[in-house]
Amino acid sequence: AELILDEVGLSYENLENMGKEDSLKPLEIRVLDPACGSGTFLILYISRLKRYAEEHYLTDTLAKYILENVVGYDLNPLAVLTARTNYLLAIADLLQQSGLGSIEIPIYLADSIMIETKAEITEKYYILRTTVGEFKIPVNIAQNTNLLRKILDEMKMFLENGSKPEEFKSRISPYNLNSSEKKSLIDLYKKLLDLENHGKDGVWISIIKNAFAPLLKGKFDYIVGNPPWINWENLPEQYRESSKELWEKYGLLGIKGKTGMGKIKKDLSMLFLARCFDLYLKVGGKLGFIITFTVFKTQAGAGFRNFLATKTKIHVTHDLVTLAPFEGATNRTGIIIVEKVCELDNMNDNECTIIKEIRKENMNGIKHVVWNGKKIDPNTSLDDVKKITKSHENLVMVPLIPNDPTSPWMQVKPNIINSIIKIIN
Repeated sequence: AELILDEVGLSYENLENMGKEDSLKPLEIRVLDPACGSGTFLILYISRLKRYAEEHYLTDTLAKYILENVVGYDLNPLAVLTARTNYLLAIADLLQQSGLGSIEIPIYLADSIMIETKAEITEKYYILRTTVGEFKIPVNIAQNTNLLRKILDEMKMFLENGSKPEEFKSRISPYNLNSSEKKSLIDLYKKLLDLENHGKDGVWISIIKNAFAPLLKGKFDYIVGNPPWINWENLPEQYRESSKELWEKYGLLGIKGKTGMGKIKKDLSMLFLARCFDLYLKVGGKLGFIITFTVFKTQAGAGFRNFLATKTKIHVTHDLVTLAPFEGATNRTGIIIVEKVCELDNMNDNECTIIKEIRKENMNGIKHVVWNGKKIDPNTSLDDVKKITKSHENLVMVPLIPNDPTSPWMQVKPNIINSIIKIIN
C-alpha cells in the first residue's frame, strides 16, 4: 500500500510540492479505494495528510477535507464496519478541533463494478435487492448525481415528517421528470413510508445512498487499492450473467484467436480495474492496483492487456512474485500504475489526439521493476523491504509479438528487445 501511494504520486514529498503555490491543494485531492477492505490504503494516506497538515498548521480544517475527499467502497459488510472504525480512529483527534458536529464516515457498502439494472417497457431502472424487497430508481435520475442526491434528501425529510405521498408528489413536480420517472419515485416513497409506519426503522434511505454511492460520489484524482482476485467460474451465476455485458464492453472476453469465456480462467480483478478506470477516475488522474501478475502472461489476460495498452497510459508495472507479500497465499503478486488521458467514450484519434502517441509509447516498452528476494513478513515496512531486497528497475515489459498487446508480455532489458524479436521471427 505504501509503495502504490508513492508510485501514483501521493508520496509525502509530492504533497509538499503540490502545496508550494497553494497550501490547501493537497487537502483538496480526491482519493478512492473501491475495494477498501479494512481501510489500509485510506488510513495510510490519511496519516500522510495529517503529517502535511501539521507541518502547515492546517489541522483545524483537515477533518472537513478528509471526509469530503477520502472515500472507500466495499461489498463486504464486515469490511465496511471495520474500515469505518479504522477511519474514525484515524481522524478522531481532528474532529475535536473541527467543530463539524455530526458527520458521515465516507466508507460505503456498495458494489464498485455494477449496480444491477432492469429494463421495463417504459423505463430502465437500477435495482437494489433487500430483505424487504426491491428498490427501483430510474437510470436517468440515478445518473444525474445532483438530482438523485437532492431527491433522496427530500424523501428522507418527508419520511421523517410522515408526509403523505401526495405531498411528496407535489414536491417533485417542478423537476423535469417524465411520467414514468415520477411514478417510480412516488412508488418508492410509498414503499418507504409503509416500512416507516410498520416500525421497520428509517435506515432505508441510508442503505439506498450507500448502494448508489459509486454514482453519487463522482470522480476522483487518484484510485488505489487491492481489487478482488476471483476466477470467473467461482462467481455466483447471477453475477456472471449480469456482468457479462461489462466484460464485452471493455473487450475483456478476447482470447488469442477467439472470444468468449470458455474454460479460460479470467480474473475479476481485470474487470474491476477497467470499470473503476472508466467510471471513477478523472482525466489526468492515476490508478494504482495490486493485481495478479498472471494477467500479463496468460491467454486469459489477452483482452485485458489490449485494454491497458490501447486505453490507458501505463506508467510502471512491478513484479513482487518472489516476495509473496500476502501471508498464507501463493498468488503471484504484481502492481500496475496507469493514467487516464481521455474518457473512454471519446477515445478516437479525432477527439483524443494524444491517444495514438500513448499507444505507441506503451508498445515500445513499459517501465518495469522486478523485486528479488525471499518471502517477507507482511508487516515489514517499505523502507525495510527496500533494504533486504534487490530491485531491478532498468527493465521493460513488451509484447512477445511486436505491436500485438494481446500476446504475452515479456520482461527484458531494453537493449536486447530487437535481438529477441529476431529470434522469435
